[in-house]
Amino acid sequence: MATTTDFDRARLTSAPRVRSLRLGELKITFVPDGLCLCKPRGWLTGATDADWAANRDHLDDGGFLPAAIGGLLVERRPDGRFTWLPVA
Repeated sequence: MATTTDFDRARLTSAPRVRSLRLGELKITFVPDGLCLCKPRGWLTGATDADWAANRDHLDDGGFLPAAIGGLLVERRPDGRFTWLPVA
């Protein structure tokens, strides 16, 4: 059973893109650095084959669970200060 649209599946199973949002004086930007293809049962050990069968649209065509890696760039207005927060 599919739980996402075709558009969402493409977004969930491909490399991420740069995205930003504003929170008051802050601009927070996700800066992607790569994409990991994880074995679903190795990444989420409590999930069963039945869980993945019901949510197959979250896996790529090879059966892997894509996971973005990158960092968050946090910029503050008006002084222009920024902070880099690596995330995985």
